[in-house]
Amino acid sequence: EERSVRNEGITYYNSGNYRLAILLFTQALGSYTKYEGGNPAEGGTEERIERTLATLYGYRCGALYEVGAYEAAVRDARSALECERISGCKRTLMSALGRASGNATGSEGCSLLHHEKGAVLRAKVLALLGYSLLRSGIVEGVADALEGSIDVANKALDDAEDLTESERMASSSHQRAVTVIQETVQMAKDALGELGRYEMLKTKLVNETKKRDYISDCESAMEIAPGAIMWNVALLRYYIKRRRWFAVANHCEQLAVRNMKLEEVYSGDLAEVNPFPGIPSVQELTADFFEDNGDKSIPPYLRVVGTKAACDVAFRLPKELLPHYLRALRLEERYKAAVQTGTALAEFDNASSPREDDVRASLRRSYAEKARLKEEFLKLERTIKLKEEGDALFRDGYFDRAAQMYGECLTVDESPNGNSATNNGATGATRSGVDSGGKIHAVLHSNRAACFSSLGRYRDAIAESTYAIDIHSMYMKAILRRARCFVKVKDISRAQADFNRWIVLVEGARKLPYPPANQGPSCFFDMPSDIKQAELNAVRSEMNELGITPTEPRGRKSKARTFLERYFKVPSLRVPNFSEMLLGSCRKKNVSSQVVVNSKAKSKPTGGGSVRSAPRGSGGASLNASSRSLRSRSSRAPPQTAFRPDPPINPSIIKSRPAFDHPLEPTSIIDVDVDYYAALELDVLASPSLSDIKQSYHRLAKQYHPDRNRSDPKAAELRFQEVKAAFDVLGDKANKMKYDKERTGKLEP
Repeated sequence: EERSVRNEGITYYNSGNYRLAILLFTQALGSYTKYEGGNPAEGGTEERIERTLATLYGYRCGALYEVGAYEAAVRDARSALECERISGCKRTLMSALGRASGNATGSEGCSLLHHEKGAVLRAKVLALLGYSLLRSGIVEGVADALEGSIDVANKALDDAEDLTESERMASSSHQRAVTVIQETVQMAKDALGELGRYEMLKTKLVNETKKRDYISDCESAMEIAPGAIMWNVALLRYYIKRRRWFAVANHCEQLAVRNMKLEEVYSGDLAEVNPFPGIPSVQELTADFFEDNGDKSIPPYLRVVGTKAACDVAFRLPKELLPHYLRALRLEERYKAAVQTGTALAEFDNASSPREDDVRASLRRSYAEKARLKEEFLKLERTIKLKEEGDALFRDGYFDRAAQMYGECLTVDESPNGNSATNNGATGATRSGVDSGGKIHAVLHSNRAACFSSLGRYRDAIAESTYAIDIHSMYMKAILRRARCFVKVKDISRAQADFNRWIVLVEGARKLPYPPANQGPSCFFDMPSDIKQAELNAVRSEMNELGITPTEPRGRKSKARTFLERYFKVPSLRVPNFSEMLLGSCRKKNVSSQVVVNSKAKSKPTGGGSVRSAPRGSGGASLNASSRSLRSRSSRAPPQTAFRPDPPINPSIIKSRPAFDHPLEPTSIIDVDVDYYAALELDVLASPSLSDIKQSYHRLAKQYHPDRNRSDPKAAELRFQEVKAAFDVLGDKANKMKYDKERTGKLEP
């Protein structure tokens, strides 16, 4: 019966059914190990048992490697080598005893190879050990195992050369063993090559984390070492830094599906290496959820699991990734999944205290981990409460109070416990929401834009829409609302840019509904593919009524324009700055709206906002030009005025928007807690005049301008913003008088 189970497992192994083969090998090992170390009734039985165990461990090691259970494969490889060593020692001892008694057989010097034992088994298991260590991300010991495999294989082939041709041809097992050992040598050499490539990728990723090809390098490292948690953590941190919370959740869910496929193999003695022991059984998550079936359905990188499946995902994630997944659920507005997942985790942690040997104890979280999860749950509750209150106020027509609620919700991530109401420094359009990102913050900014638009505060609505687009570069509702607000403030050129952007995105989505992986926006809701034909026709009619027509293309195509036509196959319309629209680079360049550039325009730009000139002879501003070219001050090709929000300002210097508790008060930029005279290197006791203030400002602005401080641009930018903020207050007579009066009153005892 034991031999039958073993042979059946080998049959399934050779046919590629590795999971069933693992179960059969585990059953056979459980039967054979009861004889291990016993008192055999006949000579040689113990040696044969060790040899059989080595073969079974070797086969199961190969099957575990194929399904991705690399830690278990390492354990079986070492067990197989140990059993083979013991078997070899006993075989040598028995041969020596046979020679001493004169009963030695003539086969003891035979060099015939067998594909399931001896040198062939050792060489193959050593190669599997090296590969499994590498797949687990463990570099130490990989080279020794692979080189040892090559040495054992070469020595076995050299010993087999002593056989005659007739002896080789007479043994079919020998011929098969020679083929296996040659394949093993090639596998070990390939693994050594992958080891060198992996070490090169490690060095590259550690030292050059800001390279454009970081994602591809990280994915290459995970392809070589899929069992290494460090690369999953590195990739998630890369996504989080770029506010791609949808990608964070999707990556965690795909990893959990891979872990779920391995649950059935951890039975018998393999339960000791189960990474997720004692977890609840699967409720909804399926093994084929992310498989690409070749149809035209949603691509795997855009799929979202259900509510119960999210609970399954949470229990099958490493501890290092779980907090990121829970935060991604909240920031992507998957509240129901986040609440149920948090409840399930809390119940699991608070279950009746287990025995010391209970497998559940290995999953119990430390105090710090529990505190971190509790903090995330508090933020979740606060976010849901403020969002619902804001929605109710908006429906009832209390737009000012709704804007206040949405604004407080934006600051939930600022406080450790999510209690934003205690944050006295909260302002109306805080960049904290943009820094956190995710669907929730894009929606909150868009909702605040709707509130301000309803109140007639169109400039504020434009700024809030810009923040929303900064998070989600294809947020169709925000793009359209900003275009209409531009119309309200009589800024037709900027309205035309946003209307054109909206139209081209919708037309492009008719050809290609989904953007390429890692090249689209950070969020995937309210996408161009969601726009119906009736809404498209309505927007076209609105543009015609306003006298807005698509801008014709001029000059050569930019790289971003080429990217758009390549993937979306849109008609040749002149829609500027598509790199911000598709690649989300507006935050990097501190630009949130479109810039219409006409290199042949001779008139000077009008209106407010910063002006950047196109390089001479460029035929229009290149969207992927270097920052040095964008800062060029050539006067021969001035662009039209571009709407740009003010660059980020040090919050300790200036308050950019009114407080949440006074959402309808006029904008205030004065902070009496800041010494603006010191920022301009002036002595307040000397009563400097406006002329002195202006001269000091020009001198310091010239000294700390980022263009003049290439060695440390960040520090220069910070100092430059401080100088600019101080001049904005002291350079205006009314603001200066107000500042002097309020600061004098505050400093008096």
